[in-house]
Amino acid sequence: MATRAQLKNFYEDRKPYIQEMIGMGFKEHPTIFTRFLNQKTTGTGWIDVNTVSEYGLFAHKPELQVAALDEVQQGPTMRLKVLTYAKRVEISEEMVDDDMGDGIIANRVPGIAKAARRTMEILGHDMINSGFGSVVTPDGKSLFNTAHTNIDGTTQSNIITSNPDFSQTALETAITQLRMLKGDRGEPIVLVPKRILCHPSNEWAVKVVLNSAQVTASANNDINPMANENLEVVSSPFFTDVNAWVVQCDSHDLNWYTRQALGNWSRVDESKFAVEVGAKFRSASGVPDWRGVIGSTGS
Repeated sequence: MATRAQLKNFYEDRKPYIQEMIGMGFKEHPTIFTRFLNQKTTGTGWIDVNTVSEYGLFAHKPELQVAALDEVQQGPTMRLKVLTYAKRVEISEEMVDDDMGDGIIANRVPGIAKAARRTMEILGHDMINSGFGSVVTPDGKSLFNTAHTNIDGTTQSNIITSNPDFSQTALETAITQLRMLKGDRGEPIVLVPKRILCHPSNEWAVKVVLNSAQVTASANNDINPMANENLEVVSSPFFTDVNAWVVQCDSHDLNWYTRQALGNWSRVDESKFAVEVGAKFRSASGVPDWRGVIGSTGS
């Protein structure tokens, strides 16, 4: 039977290895959500999100006259709360007694970081997964909505209302609608489509549209204009709707805020004759401005 001394020696001898194994588990694959969410840090337990109007157009200034004065207007606000996510596991005395080698650590400890990675991916992808419903912007509307309210009271849409499945025609409609969006002062804004977010079930259809020289699913010889758009495809199993797809611009405001990066701890719990290993992180996510993305739920 293992003694407390054996347990403590087991822990002290392997503590550097435990830290290394947790890190290896976290790096099992490149993160996906960081490809479509801006990565920011916060020094507080909350983030106050404010919408602020743009400046208007410049006015002609006659010689020796004072330049026109402009003021920004503050729109709706919302507060994002930073949440803590954590998990711990215990390696019992019996496990130590039965296997004093590296098998326990190699097989059990990396799972903590892998679980943390999956949690981050699910939380990050929820921005899109719940964007047609529960994820809201400061104007009180869902991320993808037909009636986003501008500061001047007018409304705009960043959802394709016919909810088409992905196709060349649907993509053309989405990009055209993006390029027609205006700022709060009613002036055109320049939005450049950058990537398409989709479920793996849609990935190949998306790549066919983006990489075909001629119009897809057609016998004519017309060129396919999407072949020159150089759009990036982000396909992820963490997107829950197999039919939904989103076009995202190079300039967008979908943000992931880190209060504390993933950290881990390990200690001997002599009251249980066990080694405890745990990890935690603190984060929040939110969308200060809905412009920069347009989506379809598909059929």
